[in-house]
Amino acid sequence: MRNYGPGKFDLKVDEIVYMASLDGCADVVSNEGLGWWGLVDGPVMPSPDAPARAKAEFQRMVAEIGLDPLEDDEVSYLSSAAFVVSEDEQGFFSVEAYSSREEAEARWAEVCSWMLPPDEDGSED
Repeated sequence: MRNYGPGKFDLKVDEIVYMASLDGCADVVSNEGLGWWGLVDGPVMPSPDAPARAKAEFQRMVAEIGLDPLEDDEVSYLSSAAFVVSEDEQGFFSVEAYSSREEAEARWAEVCSWMLPPDEDGSED
């Protein structure tokens, strides 16, 4: 996969996951000083049977960020079942891709356990 270079993202395809997170996450948690984390449903690219307009918009976005055409490993990455994403206080965006929703939810539970105070995540005092 192609590196983004110094900047907001690690990989160029992470910018696509970032854009998907802006459209809405399945869940979000934030904590001052730790930034915010989100659980993003995958895949973040249109399926083969998606409407032509959705496919065209996706291709426009891919070309705009210099990923046209997508490499096979990038397609596989964007086809992941879910993503756990985070953005720190300096604006750096990180992505963890998961091949199953269950794996992502397990990681999400872990993130929430240390991001939320005990009274907000249902833990005992």
